[in-house]
Amino acid sequence: MKRESLVFTLVITAGALAGSAFGQLSQPIGSVFTQHGVYGWAAPGPALPAFNIPGNGWMTAPGGGMPIVTGETPISTSAFGGIGPWLNWTTLPGAGGQPFFGGANTTLRGFSTGASAGLQWGNYFVGDRTPVGVPAGSYNLSGGDLVGGVGPLGWAGRTGIYFPFQVRATKPIGYAALGAAFEIEMYNNLGVLQRQYTLGAVARTDGGGPGVDGLAAFHIPTFNSPGAASVGAWREFNIGGTYFFQGWVGVVTPVVAMGPGWSWVLNGRLTLLADPDFEMDFFDVSSDPLLTQPTAADLPDLGYNIPTPGGVALLATGLLFAVRRRR
Repeated sequence: MKRESLVFTLVITAGALAGSAFGQLSQPIGSVFTQHGVYGWAAPGPALPAFNIPGNGWMTAPGGGMPIVTGETPISTSAFGGIGPWLNWTTLPGAGGQPFFGGANTTLRGFSTGASAGLQWGNYFVGDRTPVGVPAGSYNLSGGDLVGGVGPLGWAGRTGIYFPFQVRATKPIGYAALGAAFEIEMYNNLGVLQRQYTLGAVARTDGGGPGVDGLAAFHIPTFNSPGAASVGAWREFNIGGTYFFQGWVGVVTPVVAMGPGWSWVLNGRLTLLADPDFEMDFFDVSSDPLLTQPTAADLPDLGYNIPTPGGVALLATGLLFAVRRRR
């Protein structure tokens, strides 16, 4: 099975706004973690996505009548300190005596430049070997919990998430979903919670088995996300026997500010579910002339986004995934 890397970045970036302060975000402390394993499922599921929050952030159902995850069996887990160099965790296909597990890799790190800080993913994928019709699959769950402070000049910017993505499907029956659940908390210098944003996005394809067809992808502000606006654009097409779905989605809040001595908390969880088999990669939306392109106003200053392959001034988090499927 061919695999392509997925890079997924969760960042805080000092906004290029009047009064914004650069170099005011401290080195965060905390941890990042990853877990690879297998799961079972039952269909149909709820209309809307469901996450285990509070908890480990596991996506228990991707919504839209897609299957409900009935439980997970961890094969391997690892946790790292929140700050440091890139750290890699690989689980080989068939590990843990699970013949249907198709292998997984997670590379991630915590970082801070002073002007930006957060959690970065890279070389991120999961594969699955479950036969068609068997209610099971493979998963890659990862995330981080980081805490940092604000310097004497304060900080201002927008919060949110941004995901470019691509699906390539070449199998007749498949079920795959990605669920992202992120929370941003801001505390004043007395340690009192001032703002809390819980943001989520889900992309999914297929359903609970034979006869369920089609692709659905959507983005949602979830829980307490005051003022959040949904943005995005996507398209679908076929080239020969391969089905493509390309686009970007995002959720962005209005400008917010943190004063001197404030602190911030980032909690991020990313769930990949696969049955029977898929790959993920980035998609540069600027390469597709038929897509509406995101603008600077669509990208958060503090939150979760990724740079395009050519690079952008504001670091951003993104995801993009490809599911192989034959029509």
